[in-house]
Amino acid sequence: MTSAVGHLFTTETGNEALFLATADIARLRETIGTIRSRPEVAGPAPDIAALEELGQELDDLEEAGRPSPAPLVTTPAARAWIELLHEQVRIIAELDGQKRLRLHLTCSACGNAVLVNPVDEQAKAARRTQERRDATTSLLAEDFADFDPDHPFLSAFASVMRHAGQGDSPAAAGARTCESCRGTDFESAVVVFCPGCRARRTETVVVACPDCGYDFRLLAPKTELWGAPDEARHAFNLALLSEGASSFESGLWRKQRAALTEALSGHEDLIALCRCGIPGEVGRYVALLFTSTQFVWARESLVSGTTSGGAPWREVVAVTNPHSSATGFTSGLALHLSGGTSMTFNDFRGVGVALGEHEISFDAEGVRRLAKDLQGKTAISAS
Repeated sequence: MTSAVGHLFTTETGNEALFLATADIARLRETIGTIRSRPEVAGPAPDIAALEELGQELDDLEEAGRPSPAPLVTTPAARAWIELLHEQVRIIAELDGQKRLRLHLTCSACGNAVLVNPVDEQAKAARRTQERRDATTSLLAEDFADFDPDHPFLSAFASVMRHAGQGDSPAAAGARTCESCRGTDFESAVVVFCPGCRARRTETVVVACPDCGYDFRLLAPKTELWGAPDEARHAFNLALLSEGASSFESGLWRKQRAALTEALSGHEDLIALCRCGIPGEVGRYVALLFTSTQFVWARESLVSGTTSGGAPWREVVAVTNPHSSATGFTSGLALHLSGGTSMTFNDFRGVGVALGEHEISFDAEGVRRLAKDLQGKTAISAS
């Protein structure tokens, strides 16, 4: 599913692409939501309308629910926003490392405001956690401390801003109570201090200081976020295979999984993954992967090493039913190659993982039908 894998993005020219994993997209949507609710930028920024459009497209991806090999085409302005927000993560992390980051908490009840230091809150949270651990370990799960020092986004923009504008007991407030009215619900916003003039900056995006002109981008040297389309698709395929492996029948052995991974490229779409056997062997030790350009198999058991193989669909000249095998199976899959060799699989039990957009039947007949379809499409494209 898209929500568990990620998505591909490409430029309008199609010569550059980017893969964002699920966590990256979640952070991006979260940050966009914060900026849309309070569009304040210190310094130059791309057109805010492009950010609105990008946010809507990401929302649509979330609703789609399934991974698609078709990348999302981004406009130059949308690409600029993606790069800017990626840059902001590193800027905020650097400012946090320099102890220049604070949280502005406003009581939702009375409006009383206080500026807090995340480092202090982390220390308080650590003390509260230790106290609870000393009292009873069960309380740790019941009442987890705010400002978890191990939270990956504490110093990375989105997490410390995600409750801005909300009044529903943000994690940033945690066990804090308002000194004025004893309320426990707070609205929060990030505050940073300019390294150039020490001015307090409350904007949701900091590019350049309006007071002294300090360029915050100096804190985050530019990195190449976009790359070749095949590199991005390869990253997408690896993530998709990893997600598929998590629900694969009986799981994938480490070396078996490595063999499948090593065979992948950025020039194919993943279709399906299923477990099966081979003639003359008792046991179903083979993981069989179908992609748009090839089939790949990897065999591994408790008592044997890993063996693997495969071939491009363009080398498959026929797909047949082997009808019988030494183990008595009356239906299976035989793939006949142009060099005169063949590979036979059997003991398909109707269980597998669809990695693409189509539903697949994983009994022997369904697998043969899939192989014939992929072999036929390759033959047509080659003619």
